Amino acid sequence: MKNKNNLPRWRGFNLLEMFTEKSNGDFREDDFRWISDWGFDFVRLPLSYLAWTEPDDWTRPREEMIAKIDRAVELGGKYGLHIDINFHRAPGYCIAPTPAEPFNLWKDKDAEDVFCLHWEFFSRR
Repeated sequence: MKNKNNLPRWRGFNLLEMFTEKSNGDFREDDFRWISDWGFDFVRLPLSYLAWTEPDDWTRPREEMIAKIDRAVELGGKYGLHIDINFHRAPGYCIAPTPAEPFNLWKDKDAEDVFCLHWEFFSRR
């Protein structure tokens, strides 16, 4: 069925390798290959900023973890998959109620500033 806006209708999967602060970020190439082989075209990466920032400084990315996100994006390109970088947990916001964020993205300027800092960081990459 064609959509009126001619926008793509993505079909795919979430890959959870950086979903929580305990995640190791080791995205598996086989997952990208299988998703593509099965005829899907989309991968969503629900990410937690706690996994890619220094534990004591939410403004400082950990390069070894950022490199793993870069690799996931590269694997998406290799297998013809659209990659959606999704801030599942961002400074001051999380889709899940627990554990609660110490700040509120909608009310706290510090959270908003760091949220913007993170998106600017990713957009430059």
